[in-house]
Amino acid sequence: MTKSAPPVGRVSRRLMLPLVVPVLSFAAGPRLGAQAPPATRVAKGRHVDLDSAGDVWIGFSGQLRTRAESWTNFNFGTPATANANDTFVLNRVLLGADLHAGHHVRVFVQGKSSTSSDRALLGGRRVTDVDEADVQQAFGELDASRLAGGTLSVRVGRQDITLGRERLVSTADWANTRRTFQGALGSITTATASLTALWARPVLVEKYALNSADSATSIYGLYATQRLQALDAGLDAYWLRLERDGAAFNGTTGHEARHTLGARVWGPLRPSAGFDFDAEGAGQFGTIADTKRIHAAFFAGQLGYNVPRWRASRFYLGADYGSGDGAPGGNVGTFNALFPNPHGYLGFIDVIGRQNALDLSAGASTTRLWAALTGQVDVHRFTRASASDGIYNKLGAPLARTGTLSRLPTGVGTELDLTLRYPVDQYLLLSSGASAFWPGPFIEQSGPSRTIGFLYVAGQYTL
Repeated sequence: MTKSAPPVGRVSRRLMLPLVVPVLSFAAGPRLGAQAPPATRVAKGRHVDLDSAGDVWIGFSGQLRTRAESWTNFNFGTPATANANDTFVLNRVLLGADLHAGHHVRVFVQGKSSTSSDRALLGGRRVTDVDEADVQQAFGELDASRLAGGTLSVRVGRQDITLGRERLVSTADWANTRRTFQGALGSITTATASLTALWARPVLVEKYALNSADSATSIYGLYATQRLQALDAGLDAYWLRLERDGAAFNGTTGHEARHTLGARVWGPLRPSAGFDFDAEGAGQFGTIADTKRIHAAFFAGQLGYNVPRWRASRFYLGADYGSGDGAPGGNVGTFNALFPNPHGYLGFIDVIGRQNALDLSAGASTTRLWAALTGQVDVHRFTRASASDGIYNKLGAPLARTGTLSRLPTGVGTELDLTLRYPVDQYLLLSSGASAFWPGPFIEQSGPSRTIGFLYVAGQYTL
């Protein structure tokens, strides 16, 4: 559970103002849809030896990020009594210390402060916006010696966890508060393969108090990756188990015990042809409230074509599908996206999540618009996968719409995203973007249906 925000006052403003002024003076921004640099890389940016042999050392890391967002017709103007237009600033600071004792023992601690200026939109300053002072990561890691040509490591404590392309388990770095987990993760890694085992609980954000792990939710499983060097391609396979109390899907509620069994394959179709592909799919099975069965699935794929002579351009076509429920109540067919990063896949405006959705997309990008400036354009067309189920947001919560679902059209809407990124140097990155979401017949016939507009400028400085 999250605590309600205190009145906007001295605490929030005191933390926020020292950040806004210096950050906006050199504003740097993250690559959209990409996670922040892993702690193991960032921490070595400031390296201090603690013994003469250099076997014991400590690294210090830091990241300062700000993003100004401007919205029009937020949430399609729902509810009509809410303020749908606003501009506000999000700030985030990450500071880390990384202690290595020899080649096998490591302790990493990372603090976080995420703040927001006044946000008058629906929901106010949300748990994805504000976590004023907290521990993002605090773990110990044991890294074993070479084991049958590979390395064994075990990490215990609070930690960021990402799996594969982050479609199902991610830190969701676009959110100002950044997701983290508490638990244990072990991996065996070789030059061409890895196997990861995990057990963890998501950490709940308490905006103005210390965070704690969600005792009602846990995820565990195995994730394997094999690099196919002869084909310059790769293959992932995974099994994940989610246990969660108080789940709710289209009228069915209770304890959720859900298995996700999936695979991913990626690489060039032919190394000399310029084509690349990425395809991932999974099936889900289990129970809700012990007696209601789960049968769900998802698929996501993208086919790209690279044209180096056209300013290093790439064109792509993509599809993203998550199953929906066949009827209210009873057995469940709605896909559970677990702990995903939808921002990089389902539109940068973050209106629609993967559950009960079909997203057909196309886009183009170039890495040489001007000097180091890169640009990207994406178009998404969303429909409901099942006419008997609703539409869900990026956090898996159903959008509040009226009317009988089965009698409403399935077309949800169209989104256009334009983004620019400019790396000033290895530390400083600027970004900006503009998005619009035009409602389709499902939105138009089930409540307020104004066109959503979104603009942002962002900055990030990483040590």
